[in-house]
Amino acid sequence: MTPAEIEILVETHMESVFQFCCFLTGNRADAEDLSQDTFLKAMELERKFHWNREERADRNYLIGIAVNLWKNQQRKMRRRQRIAPMEPLSEVLVHAKDKTDVEAQVLEQELTEMMQQMIALLPEKQRIVVHLFYASQMSMEEIAKILHIPKETVKSRLRLAKKRLRNNLEVYGYEI
Repeated sequence: MTPAEIEILVETHMESVFQFCCFLTGNRADAEDLSQDTFLKAMELERKFHWNREERADRNYLIGIAVNLWKNQQRKMRRRQRIAPMEPLSEVLVHAKDKTDVEAQVLEQELTEMMQQMIALLPEKQRIVVHLFYASQMSMEEIAKILHIPKETVKSRLRLAKKRLRNNLEVYGYEI
């Protein structure tokens, strides 16, 4: 892969990979590291994958690499936590969209924060599927391919996550 091709790949997909990494890691600094590691790993694996076939395929491949790197990091962290516990990492800040109505902006921000907290409480397997399906707008087939699981497992995890989120929202008085 030439330096120009690498530059195009990074410019095209850095934002979506970084946003996904923010979701996975929970903070900006770790997300920056993970997204950089993702592109470095992609360069190592370039011979196994033909770039520029389809832009969406490239993005999905990069997100798959990010998921695998993050899982490896989490395994290492759990092992290290058993040996020498550390303090929890800070949460990602949520920025509300620009709106003219301040009340609507505040309500939307509160709901967004509440949903993010509820999603963060989901089991890891469900949380990843929810983010890939809704935030990254991937199909169930694409998610199954990235996570190396059957499509029916993706459906099941998504259904269970939605049920948990629905129950939690009902507790807070939202009708669904």
